[in-house]
Formats: sequence, C-alpha cells, structure tokens
Amino acid sequence: MYIIIDGVADSGQKADLAVILGSKVNENGTLSERLQKRLETGIDLYKNRRIKIFW
Repeated sequence: MYIIIDGVADSGQKADLAVILGSKVNENGTLSERLQKRLETGIDLYKNRRIKIFW
C-alpha cells in the first residue's frame, strides 16, 4: 500500500485497494464536481487494473 499525500504525485504503481473519500452532493442531488472527479479517477484506476478493489 502507498499513500499520496499531496494528491498530485502518481508513481504508476499498483495497489490492492483504493478508498475514495466523499465530498459534497448538491442540494438537487447531483454530485459536486470534486466528487465526480474522485469517482471517475477511482473507476479509471480499476479499469486500468491499477487497483484490485474499488471501495
């Protein structure tokens, strides 16, 4: 397991799992831009087999 502290660095390594932290859901029920990007990034990591579990 490795931790990215600043959220910018990416060494391209694989990991067993990724934890996607939440963020704001807008009052109308849509996802905030930040949450949408976090989820998209997690999905991309899983699809590219960089993580085994998407949680």
